[in-house]
Amino acid sequence: MSLRARIICIILGLLIVMVISFFIRRRRIYTVHAITWLSLGMLFLIMGVFPVLIEYLARLLGIYFVPTAIIAVTLGSLLGTVLHLTIIASEQHKKIRSFEKEISILKIKNK
Repeated sequence: MSLRARIICIILGLLIVMVISFFIRRRRIYTVHAITWLSLGMLFLIMGVFPVLIEYLARLLGIYFVPTAIIAVTLGSLLGTVLHLTIIASEQHKKIRSFEKEISILKIKNK
């Protein structure tokens, strides 16, 4: 991996960690979500500091161009994050439907 790509990974990782830390201090993000995003930032930092790991992963996946492996790892991480958020949204939707039913039952009983 080139020095420029390593520097970009490190800067991007630090930027993600700093922004999420800011949101945590301001209580603008839930802890569960923050852990997901902080792990993504740490992944970028690890790729920048230890480029041998991403090169090994690229060889393991059969990718011959290392920047493509970085993009693949990033895409996989973002897809994992989206899946995680989708699961949380689905759970909240179920809870909302349950609360709607309970409220309807209470309204009927109060009449």
